[in-house]
Amino acid sequence: MSSLTQVVPLAGVEASAATFMHEARMLHGLRHRCVVQLAGVALHGDKALLIMEFMEGRDLFSALNLRDKSGERVFSWYKRGKRVALDVASALAFLHARKVMHFDVKAGNVMLTRDFTAKLGDVGLSKAMTHTFASKQGGVGTFAWCAPEVLQGKPCTYSADIYSYGVLLYEIVTGEVPLRGRLAVPRAPEQCPQAVVDLMLRCMSEDAAQRPTANQLVEELATLTGQKLAGGNGLVSGEDGLDRTISGHAGSIWDGQPASPMSPVHATRLAGVDAGPPRTMPPSPFA
Repeated sequence: MSSLTQVVPLAGVEASAATFMHEARMLHGLRHRCVVQLAGVALHGDKALLIMEFMEGRDLFSALNLRDKSGERVFSWYKRGKRVALDVASALAFLHARKVMHFDVKAGNVMLTRDFTAKLGDVGLSKAMTHTFASKQGGVGTFAWCAPEVLQGKPCTYSADIYSYGVLLYEIVTGEVPLRGRLAVPRAPEQCPQAVVDLMLRCMSEDAAQRPTANQLVEELATLTGQKLAGGNGLVSGEDGLDRTISGHAGSIWDGQPASPMSPVHATRLAGVDAGPPRTMPPSPFA
């Protein structure tokens, strides 16, 4: 596994070096093929050196509007987007099963490999890090993806990640930058099946209890995409169990395209309760 390093200033953070290393050890144990791996961390004075798994592709946000020779979006739902959606859902199910919340699910934090596998990056260490991808963007950068309860400062559970995932689905399906309160309902079936639109709306419900769990996302998306899961929800021994066959080498999309710098991990652990299954279709959060 190739890797890259990033220096993170620790001056001014509340967490001690010991706490930082404790969190780093926890993150090092989060091994899943759809999660960007933390290979190691070292402290030197007021700085930390993070060694992250290197992703040969780029972040999904910068790739959303890549076009193939026919002029169609490479990561539209009907092409590679549906696989990305399932990869990220699998990563969330893995993290939530280990009582880890992400808090910043969006296309900019989804990294792509040369074979187009999507990996969720920016996982963990928010208490000990101040110059992460999210903090550099500030509140504006994550506003459109935040669950209402997060913006209101209310207690939240894993369902906050599910709301953000719904906005990520919007990014994949439309290729557009989400603007809160100005989202147009995706066109079905032109942009995606109606079932995907319905799933998106459930994820973005104002009522957190109406949102699906990450495990439910995996199961529904596997059905929608025709993927096979192992062991019920496919999350056996930390693996998502997806049965995929990749033919040929996928490097042509990335040839001549420099990889985006890897963002350091950013989130926190938060024990919570998975939301129950949705009972009714929530009101649309779209304009």
